[in-house]
This record gives sequence, structure tokens and C-alpha cells, in this order.
Amino acid sequence: MEYSNPHTIELIPVIEKWWHNDQLTSPDGSLSEVPAKWELYNQQAAVLAGYTTPWVPYSEGHHLYRFSDFTDNNLVKFIQEHIGETLDDGGEWDDIRVFNGGFVLRVGNEDRLFPGCCSDLLNIHDWEDLENCQEGYSFFNGHPEPYVSQNIESVTIDLSRTDEKSSYHGTASPKIILNKVLLREAIVQAKKKLQAFAERLSNLEQAHQLGIPDIGRLLVWNG
Repeated sequence: MEYSNPHTIELIPVIEKWWHNDQLTSPDGSLSEVPAKWELYNQQAAVLAGYTTPWVPYSEGHHLYRFSDFTDNNLVKFIQEHIGETLDDGGEWDDIRVFNGGFVLRVGNEDRLFPGCCSDLLNIHDWEDLENCQEGYSFFNGHPEPYVSQNIESVTIDLSRTDEKSSYHGTASPKIILNKVLLREAIVQAKKKLQAFAERLSNLEQAHQLGIPDIGRLLVWNG
């Protein structure tokens, strides 16, 4: 079955945060099987980690979070943790990576593809490269990496073709056909959201005197 929708394409920026606490017992079952239990686990882990306001996930129990769903307090603490993972281990500012996460591909009213393992906000450049890909191009949106092909009007992401054994989180339809004009506009809008988020980080850095140089470049653009 192939799926395409000529009306809307959206790339939704998200940040990844996995929760773990040794004081808690992980739910039996996967996220798709018991989302409510994972949501409870995540919220309890957040409290134990010192967060005072609930995290709002992309969907129940999920480990991805929209920019707009971060409270300022949670975002400041998360920034400090992210920075500390590198600096506390002897790293330098330039060693700090942008936020993990990436972009949820939403076509029409359906989430078609989620960022996979090892993806981050820099994957916006991989989305930009799709338009000029060659047959059999391996598209990186995290792992696994689907094969991609293109013609004059569209790009096809084939979820059934990959050299990796990991599975995709999203709908079961194996092919996603994206109109190039709509994809370009989705990329433009996603980059605007990245810029707005970088500006929000800068404002928070100044308001809370975090002492983080060029925070937007450091955590969003890395360049």
C-alpha cells in the first residue's frame, strides 16, 4: 500500500528525552502496548529527577516533546543537564552536541515517520537533501535508515527497504510519497520553528544568567 496526501506536509521539531530511575520499575510491555503506564512512569521519573512541573509528550507515554510544550522552568533545568553531561566530564563547549530529537513527518492528519535512534535537530539538513537524492539513497532520520527515490514531482520514502533490523515507529504503510513543493515549504516552516526556539533559548539564557555562550548555535544549529 502506498500513501500520499497532496494537501499538507509538516515537519514537527521535537526533542528526545528518555526517562530512567532505579527507584521505579519499568512497565511490562512496549509503548504501543501500554502507553498509559509509560506515561505514568515518565512523569514519576521526572519528579524524582527534580522537575516541578509535568512534561507534556508528543503523545501519551512518548519520549519526544514539542518545543512549545516545554515550560520555561523545565527547559532551563533540561539545558543545564544537557550541558553538564559534557562539561562535567571534562569536555569543552565545542564538544556539546545539539539536542537529540529531530522531526516528526506529518502528512495530512497522520504521523507517518518519527525520528529514530541517534537523530537530532541537525537532521533538518537531511530533509533538505532529499530532493536531490539518487535511487537507493539511504535517508538518515535516525535508525533505521529507509531507502529513498525521487522524480520531478515527488520523493518516495520506502520503509520496507533498509539494511537495518530496527523497526519504525509510525503507521504501517511502507511507502510515503511526498510532493516536492509541499516538502520544501514544510522544511521552510520547520527552520522557522528552529530559529524561534533558538531565540527562546537565548532569552532564557539571559534571564537566568546561565553563562552559556551562543546557546542557540550550540544546542540548535551547531554551526
